[in-house]
Amino acid sequence: MDLLLFRKPIQNIDLGYGITLPIFKGPIGLLSSGGADSTLLMYFLMKYHTNKLVVYTVAEQAKHFTTAKSSAQVIDKCAKLTGKTDIEHRVKYVPVKTAKSVYSKPRLDIIAHKINALYEGMTNNPSEDIGNNGQHNRNPLIKKSIIEYKTHVQPFINVDKKIIASLYKKYKLQNLFNLTRSCETFEDIGLKHCGECWWCKERKWGFGKI
Repeated sequence: MDLLLFRKPIQNIDLGYGITLPIFKGPIGLLSSGGADSTLLMYFLMKYHTNKLVVYTVAEQAKHFTTAKSSAQVIDKCAKLTGKTDIEHRVKYVPVKTAKSVYSKPRLDIIAHKINALYEGMTNNPSEDIGNNGQHNRNPLIKKSIIEYKTHVQPFINVDKKIIASLYKKYKLQNLFNLTRSCETFEDIGLKHCGECWWCKERKWGFGKI
């Protein structure tokens, strides 16, 4: 019998702007890049989920392992804001990040019942043309399910960065936003933003600033 079929949310939190956050019982996982989307989701999970949170980060050598640093600082901030302490941060260092390096360990942990769900802060692409990021699964014209494969949860998948910006404002989380980093440059600029890559442009489009 596949026990994954019986994993269901025990609660649904209304975050506003048509966004529902399903809460699963027991330990859960979160993919974190240290960016604005995954960090906002991290805050809500720490605030509303009462069991263990495992945060998965992939840091790639090609981009100077910056996600390890940015994720660590937003975890620290979210923990201070919410008072949550049952947190484990797992960082995987790789030469170049791939889908396999991002999803393989969390999926194995789901199969092994070490976590009951995996959360991801993916959003829609901007409604305006700011260039191509190559991610067709973020098409704003297609409505997506926020829960896939019973255990993969993407609460923000049907909204874009402007809505994420509104949530930061609604919950008074500007100081948390200031610690996030969305940049995907290959240049070694520390935790600053290059302002030129697609991800920086998306951030500017959504928040009105980098």
